[in-house]
Amino acid sequence: MNAKLRNIGSGLLIFLLGCLVYANGLNVQGFEFRDDEVFYKKSTQEMVATGQILSPKYFGEDRFQKPILYYWFILAAYRLFGVSWFAARITSCLFAAGALVLTWSIAKSLFDRRTGYVSVFILMTMPLFFRHAKNAVPDMALNFFIVLALYLFIRFVEDGHRWRFAAGFFLACGTGFMVKGFAALLFPYLTVILYAVWERDWSILRDMRFFRGTLLFLAVVLPWFIFMTVIHGSEYIEYMWFRETTDRLLKVEEGHFVLRKIGDFLRHFGFYVAVLFQQYAPWCLVSGGALVAAYAGCRRGGEHREPYRFLVLWITTVMVFFSFMYFTISHYMLVLSTPLAIATAAFVLSPQPGTRWLAVLMTWLRRHLLFVAYFGLLTVYIFVLLFFGGAPLVLAGAVAALGVTAGILGIRTPGPVAPVALLAALLAAVMFQTPYLSQLGLTTHTAWRKFAGEIHRRDHQPYTVGVASHDLHEKELQIYFPGQRIGKYANDNEEYTVYMLRQLFGNKQRVYCLMTEKDYNKYLKDTREPVEIIRQDYMLRKRLNIDGGFFMALLRLDRRTIFHYFMENVVLIKREQSV
Repeated sequence: MNAKLRNIGSGLLIFLLGCLVYANGLNVQGFEFRDDEVFYKKSTQEMVATGQILSPKYFGEDRFQKPILYYWFILAAYRLFGVSWFAARITSCLFAAGALVLTWSIAKSLFDRRTGYVSVFILMTMPLFFRHAKNAVPDMALNFFIVLALYLFIRFVEDGHRWRFAAGFFLACGTGFMVKGFAALLFPYLTVILYAVWERDWSILRDMRFFRGTLLFLAVVLPWFIFMTVIHGSEYIEYMWFRETTDRLLKVEEGHFVLRKIGDFLRHFGFYVAVLFQQYAPWCLVSGGALVAAYAGCRRGGEHREPYRFLVLWITTVMVFFSFMYFTISHYMLVLSTPLAIATAAFVLSPQPGTRWLAVLMTWLRRHLLFVAYFGLLTVYIFVLLFFGGAPLVLAGAVAALGVTAGILGIRTPGPVAPVALLAALLAAVMFQTPYLSQLGLTTHTAWRKFAGEIHRRDHQPYTVGVASHDLHEKELQIYFPGQRIGKYANDNEEYTVYMLRQLFGNKQRVYCLMTEKDYNKYLKDTREPVEIIRQDYMLRKRLNIDGGFFMALLRLDRRTIFHYFMENVVLIKREQSV
């Protein structure tokens, strides 16, 4: 009983810690904002206004893209907290905290308690995981139910194949399916089946009772899909079967199907490997070694062969499936966050195999790579504090001295836990402060809010608002116009942008257009369009161009020059009504 209470207490503390880190600033349009959030916030607002909660709409148009359950989660949060961005995002925050607890439980079962805690430190501070813990999009909920399903499978194996855990597995798959579709079915099913085949443990497949379990899965999934088919008919069937399923898996560009598919697979696989290194920084400095160690651990004997096989199958299934799809999206890699965190924790904590000198070298290398990441992150934090936060030099120096002192103490502390704990603590502290970046003007929403306020202040008559630069996202502006749809009138093709600008200014209503100063000079400055710039502001650049002048400005502590390297001018243009 004491062990059970201890586990409950540890899980509760992990859950509360996750909520503390992720819930801060959920109402702020900050660095973590994802443009898809607008769809879910606006659609659920329309559900509240109309009382129609079974078939989502976006600006009155049917929205078929995802199943219904995530919308209902947001509606439940609205009931508790009122209609707000905080309520829309708190669902992801809670699912992220729950995923931390499940990750701890899985790592503890596969390895030991220490690996469980280190896995939580790593997962909590992975940038991709952190961002989706604060987004009103279904990805974190999907991730939670996939992790829950595989956790229940582990319990099934550990507790003598009790079918209640298998039933929970199928219910978790069905619930995840109702959040975001087939991924919640494919990854748990494939991981379990392939694991049973690899281990040649046919009793797993027999005792899981997949036929009965799939009926349970269908009992969760079918009612709403039948309802949507009855209401919307062939339009819904065609969208779900072709656009959401067949096209994503089988569509290819012109050419030989098999050759194109192989080429696309290799290219997409490389893309996702790059995403793992980018979105899981700075842990990627050791996660590459962790993956190699996990694959090697599958072939070695010993007590951890089965855990490594389970993690490898989980990771491989996700990578292969998404690489086969027609397009690539970086946030798909969120569903790898738990197995990667566990594999990385096991790699950091486990003694290295091989010769004595090689083991010593690898142990030293992985430990000091984490310290390199710590001091690199500390340097970036001090840079932001000094050049964008407006902090006095004395304060920035004091923070730097404190961080360096902590780093030196960590280096002098033996064992593998110190660098992980130190890096995770700094990452968590930085992430906790990200809502305040908006106040420093380091998020695009600082400027978007001012531009929207300018339009609202000037106009109460019908007008059109457009965004006409490829690097500016109209969904970020959409937040401030809940009753009006914002259009995008540019992409990376110049001819298309010129055509779309003609469409925008061909509108007889008064037109407001946002674009970068560079694009204004390129497309509109010398045209005959009767436009005027009514406001200008700065936004963080999407593409940086660092040269020697940047480093000279850095040595001079020239804040103004540094500012212009990172920020670009954006203009708000107005054209009066066309007669």
